[in-house]
Amino acid sequence: GEHQKRNALLVLEALSTLEEKYGTKIAPEAILSGLRKTNLLGRWDLRQDRGKVWVFDVAHNPQAVYQHKKTVDSSPWRDEPNKLLIAGFLKDKNYELMLRQLAPYYQSIWLVQPESNRACSTESMLACLNPEERLKSKTAPSIAAAVDLARGDNNVKFVSVLGSFRVIAPALE
Repeated sequence: GEHQKRNALLVLEALSTLEEKYGTKIAPEAILSGLRKTNLLGRWDLRQDRGKVWVFDVAHNPQAVYQHKKTVDSSPWRDEPNKLLIAGFLKDKNYELMLRQLAPYYQSIWLVQPESNRACSTESMLACLNPEERLKSKTAPSIAAAVDLARGDNNVKFVSVLGSFRVIAPALE
């Protein structure tokens, strides 16, 4: 995502500080190789399957959701006419604000309940959406069911799966 540029710059600054203060020098080729290989499973984790682009993102607070939206906006799929969101959040997170941020960006929404005693119910998530957003939203009995439904929808070419690792891990399975 776009925010990773700042993270990479922070790494470069830290390496520069290590060199200045302690004389620790790392070859530029090694730094570049390390940055290329760096990956956080489930953080703007882009995959393709059966003609669809899937983004798995552990965005579980408003700041991360904002970064997710910025990255979608700067992606080749920003103008995809039928984007689908599969989302589930924990009730101790600001799920209302996150869903209000996300709903306008997606034409279809599947709400799922993570497996956790801290999970927000799909009913609570649905209730925080405005009437128009509720019309394009559905609930799924499980994360796996939502993924299967998205896989079978031939009209959808871009799917974002969002929430904590408790949503992303079962979706990736």
